[in-house]
Amino acid sequence: MTLIQRLGIHHSLKGLSLGLFLTVQTLFLQEKGLSLWHLGILFGTFSVTAALLELPLGFAADRLGRIRLYALARAVGLLGIVLAIYVDQFLLLLGVMALLGTSRALDSGCIEAWQSERLQETEPTTAYTRLLAGFHTLSALSMAAGALAGCYLTDALAPWTPASMQPTEWNLIAQATVTLLHLALIPVLFRETGRARREMTKADRPRLQTALLLAWRLRPVRRLLGVATALGMLLFALETYWQPRLMALAPNTAYAVFGWLVTGYFLAAAAGPALLAMLLKRWPVTTDRQLVIILLLTSPALAVLALQTTLPGFASGYLGVMLITSMLGIPMEALIADQVPGPMRSTLYSLLSLTLQAGGVILMFGFSWLVPALSIGGFWLLLAAVLLVAGIGEFLDLRSQRRAAFAGVRP
Repeated sequence: MTLIQRLGIHHSLKGLSLGLFLTVQTLFLQEKGLSLWHLGILFGTFSVTAALLELPLGFAADRLGRIRLYALARAVGLLGIVLAIYVDQFLLLLGVMALLGTSRALDSGCIEAWQSERLQETEPTTAYTRLLAGFHTLSALSMAAGALAGCYLTDALAPWTPASMQPTEWNLIAQATVTLLHLALIPVLFRETGRARREMTKADRPRLQTALLLAWRLRPVRRLLGVATALGMLLFALETYWQPRLMALAPNTAYAVFGWLVTGYFLAAAAGPALLAMLLKRWPVTTDRQLVIILLLTSPALAVLALQTTLPGFASGYLGVMLITSMLGIPMEALIADQVPGPMRSTLYSLLSLTLQAGGVILMFGFSWLVPALSIGGFWLLLAAVLLVAGIGEFLDLRSQRRAAFAGVRP
């Protein structure tokens, strides 16, 4: 198999596994008798564990080997899924969520860094963005397929469900099966040959302090982290409040509508990178400009969503925001590949992931108390204004950098 085919299988399996889980990520816990308060604590444990381990494990991937760490991530994730099927006690489920958070932190940036290096070695520069867009599209389509299959898996297997088993546990069993297959295929999908297999010398191995200092000194990377913070705020605001907002607009909405909107979310996430790749063919734009333009587009898109008062309008606005935000992953990966030396990329990917989560934390503790006073729609309008200010700031910074670069080379 070619490198592109192997990466395609990887993104398909990972997306399918994630889609199967997201369909029932809270339902299977509620079937175990847990309250909404318990759910908040459990998912908070997942986020805190991932955030605390994100940077050190990303650094470990750069030093110890990205494929080794990714294989460990799949194994730890598989253990967490299997335990989630059998464990019912709240305290034990806290441990399960900590395992899943550890798997998330182990996963962060490993394959993205490996992928960027292999593609830069084997593919022409002009094809890099197109290939990234293709992988993002494939991953999102696989998640959509997993989410759609997960919607009907429970009902389809109801005749074979034992009395001692919760119906949504079929989704976890299916996810565990896909994850096990993925884990078994890692030696085939990520085999390294020639220079790629060469062991790092002590001189080659990066230092965490050096990687963080590099991120601070490189202006494009600082701008990237600023965009990631804004994106984290936006994603948290949508993921937390879109379902309550929809229920407020249409109180009698069937639960199937929520499942189809989740599927639509992934389809929009697949269409976004594909659309960006198509646009870049006709109007080539540098990576840093792509980041700023897409960030500026998120503000009016969120404002339009906030003003919707009907179910069709809300669904269209929600999927529109997802279409735009899904484009950001392409220039983010391309910028890291262009600006960051190979031995430090997993660390920088982990820093990027940590920054995304930090954006959610900032929103949660800094602004979420305004929701009761402003309503969800008003809160989203406020966030749209914040995103607009952030986008203008990024634009002015980019413009300043380009003016300084022009002045430096002008005779």
